[in-house]
Amino acid sequence: MAKHIGTQIFHLEQHRHTFAWLDLNNVLVINDAVFLYLGVDDVVSLHPSGHFTLATPIRFRDVPLASPELRKIHTLPASLSHTAVYYSLAALVCQSMFANVDPTTLHQDTECLQPIVETRLYWFLLRALVPDPEDRTCLFI
Repeated sequence: MAKHIGTQIFHLEQHRHTFAWLDLNNVLVINDAVFLYLGVDDVVSLHPSGHFTLATPIRFRDVPLASPELRKIHTLPASLSHTAVYYSLAALVCQSMFANVDPTTLHQDTECLQPIVETRLYWFLLRALVPDPEDRTCLFI
């Protein structure tokens, strides 16, 4: 899932777009190895700086996989880094793999990752769950 949706994110970024966040309801499972993200309403344009502007209010109960910086918005319009979706992707993967994961606190408590510690997926998730958007990456090794 991370690889396929991550590839979609990279292709969008090459064309100065990204998803503002991800929603499990917009993931199409083709088979047990192929996943597509269909949330066209979640696509935003990127500024040359790599940021996007959020100008529309959102209800966070409707966006449970939102990044920490997205949840901290108090005024609109707000400028957010393209890396916001990386957090959302990691939260989506964690929510899909582990029961009772709270995506709003994953950046503070990664205890749920213990079953996969030291795997490639583990390191990917740790890099994508970094709280500071400027230090967050989406790197598959």
